[in-house]
Formats: sequence, C-alpha cells, structure tokens
Amino acid sequence: MKQVKPMTKSNTTIRNSKLPQQKNQAPSLLSWILALVPAAIIGRQLYFKIAGSEEAIALFTALDMEPGGRILIALVELLCVVLLLIPRLTIYGAILCLGTMIGAFIAHATVLGFDGKLLVLFVMGVVAGIFSCLVIYLRRQQSPFISSMFDV
Repeated sequence: MKQVKPMTKSNTTIRNSKLPQQKNQAPSLLSWILALVPAAIIGRQLYFKIAGSEEAIALFTALDMEPGGRILIALVELLCVVLLLIPRLTIYGAILCLGTMIGAFIAHATVLGFDGKLLVLFVMGVVAGIFSCLVIYLRRQQSPFISSMFDV
C-alpha cells in the first residue's frame, strides 16, 4: 500500500507554483483578440488577390506587378494570417503584417492614391497596421529583439 505524505508548507508551495498565473493571461488574451482584426482584414484582401478579382488585377497592373507581384503578396499575406493565428508565432505574424501594411501605404502614397475604394483599402491597411503594432507591443517578451527595443 502506498503511503501518502502529509501536506506541508513546502508541498503546497510547489503545487501552487505550478498553477497558471492570471496576471500573464490577460495580455495574451487581449493580444489574441487584437490579432484577429489584422488576420480578418488581410484574409479578406487575400481572397481577392488569389481569386484574381478585377480590382486586384487593376491595382497590381497600376503598380506594374501583375501577375507575379499579386501572387507573391497574396502568399506573404497568407503567411501573415497563418502566423497571426498560431499563438506562439503571433508576434512574428504581426511583424510581417506591419511590414506588408507599410508597403501598401507606400504604394498608395506614391502610385495608387486615395480616391474612392482605394481610400477604404488604405484605411483598412492602417487599421491592420495599428492593431499589429498593439500585438507586437503586448507580445514583446516573446522576441528577444523586440523585447530589447522596449527595455528602458
């Protein structure tokens, strides 16, 4: 018959230390919710690029990147969405998303402009970029490089 040890202070300390910390879960939950926004925005645009919609073809033709650039950007956006949805890799998806949105901003500022539907696309890109920045900040401890940038 197996003998059970009486509960002592040292036994309870070990048991209690293995419990998840509520304090650390709040930023993770918040960053997870925030990561869904750029994933949804980019996922929506990704569909139009892969499907070859007339608008996507017109945009990339204006940028002189049709069809190779459209397909390449669609693959990068697909990688963004996948990384954003994997909790351990969310920060890297947010970094890649931010870089992609900076590229979109440059394309709008230099070639495409901001008229009509292009303004809507631009605003959606800005929202995805802002939410990506928030995710990067909340998950900064997951990346030594990013973490060192925020150390004071």
